[in-house]
Amino acid sequence: MHLHKNSVTQYHLISFKILLILILFFCNTKTFSQETKNQLNVFFDCSVCDMDFVKTKINYINYTIDAYDADVYIMLNQRIAGNGADEFSFIFLGRKKFSDVNDTIYYVSNPTNTNDEIRKKLILYINLGLLKYFYLNNEIENFNITFNNTQNIKKSEIDKWNKWVFKIGGNGYFASEKSYQNLMTNAVLTAEQVTEKKKIEIDFSHDNNKYTFKINDQNILSRNATNSFTNQIVWSVSNKLSIGYYLTAGNSSYYNYDFSGSFYPAIEYNFYPYSESSVRQLRINYSIGYKYNIYTDTTIYNKTEEGLFRTRLAVAHRVNKHWGIINTSVSGLLYLHDFSKNRLDVSSTANIRIYKGISFSIGFGASLVHDQLYLIKGNLSVEEILLKQQQLATSYTYNFTTGLLFTFGSIYNNVVNPRF
Repeated sequence: MHLHKNSVTQYHLISFKILLILILFFCNTKTFSQETKNQLNVFFDCSVCDMDFVKTKINYINYTIDAYDADVYIMLNQRIAGNGADEFSFIFLGRKKFSDVNDTIYYVSNPTNTNDEIRKKLILYINLGLLKYFYLNNEIENFNITFNNTQNIKKSEIDKWNKWVFKIGGNGYFASEKSYQNLMTNAVLTAEQVTEKKKIEIDFSHDNNKYTFKINDQNILSRNATNSFTNQIVWSVSNKLSIGYYLTAGNSSYYNYDFSGSFYPAIEYNFYPYSESSVRQLRINYSIGYKYNIYTDTTIYNKTEEGLFRTRLAVAHRVNKHWGIINTSVSGLLYLHDFSKNRLDVSSTANIRIYKGISFSIGFGASLVHDQLYLIKGNLSVEEILLKQQQLATSYTYNFTTGLLFTFGSIYNNVVNPRF
């Protein structure tokens, strides 16, 4: 019995030693996997990037999960160019030993480029931006630089469309079950011409949304239809000042419009140059004009049609930095025939990186509503209310959202594994 106890004890001791060796081995393996020699630690702030594709094509850097661990912070901003293409700005911010090494480069896609063609170009420009950091990190000797098509460089071609870009499109959706059907159709037509001195936008859209409910052998039909035409022309006065106008026309069953048309001259001042709009903006926009309405049903003010003058003032602020994004806007609308008919809208969203691995988001919006001149006289049916066939009376709206994200663990995120 005593010999058996010793054998069991010796067996457990050997098993414990083996387990300890395995734990140390795997711990060392993890440590070795995070020892990445002299490679750059890079953090990507890019909501439009296909990060699996980026990691596959640029596999000679370490991808950190937090900006505080990075040697280089890359922020990619995107905005729509005049011809309908995308303009990307790559902002490279050096950190730690590269704290004074910053750069910004730009790439404008072709409006006919596919997503695959665009993401390949993004890889090229990311590599170009990283070159100086590799040089300062004594890794430049690992690169070969070539220039292709040296004999086939084309001169700028004459634009036969004079910078006009047209888009025509439509889509449809249908869903059905035993007691419910939904049919939605949409059609759009747009024309744009954008130059440094002038921007022209013309848009037409048609939206139709039809619901059919079968309840107790009775069909209940709900339908909302909207047609709209908008035209906007903006002239650049300086790199901070613009003037222009808005022209609109259309109808809407939801807002009780058989026809609604408006014309508003406007002026806008940006405290920062418009060229920096993807990074920061502080704009003040003022407009004043005339709106004419023909109503489908008599309104609560006993109107079947009317023409009104109104004015609007809006202030918008946007900051997009390595520590986060903040968007804030305030706008006020006033009818000149009766100052009690007005509207005030306030909204703000923020996504802030508080500290290493911790980010906080918050957003809110609120409106004081005193401009519902189009409301139908009389009471709406239960079906119209539940199916949202008509706008309901209200004196306010508000919303609020918030969130907190805490990320911790390995500082690297290099591996691409698409399984499952």
